[in-house]
Amino acid sequence: MLTVMESQQPTHAKPRINGNELRQYERKAVTLVGRLQSQNGRDAVVVTPDGTEVKVLMGIGSTYSPVVEIHGTVDHAGGEWVLREESFVSFPEEFDLSLYGEFLTLAHTKFRDIFLA
Repeated sequence: MLTVMESQQPTHAKPRINGNELRQYERKAVTLVGRLQSQNGRDAVVVTPDGTEVKVLMGIGSTYSPVVEIHGTVDHAGGEWVLREESFVSFPEEFDLSLYGEFLTLAHTKFRDIFLA
């Protein structure tokens, strides 16, 4: 079951990216899905399907599930690439990140005109 934080629902579509694509989207809104590796205060680290560790600057009051979809803006802060959360969706722990990674590959190659238009 997916849980959308009602007060933080995304307002428009954003490109779905993998962690290795962050620098291509500096200062742009994106959607990123990953497995929570750590969470400390308002900082979190998620691992994306391509194995990239992404630092997330969480919104006030946010608490992530083991698998999470984050809507936010890519920033280059303090010499590292980060995602500033605007909203998030909790995914069930059994969500297949490997299959989602295959989707991202197709969305950025063969079906680019559909997903990144």
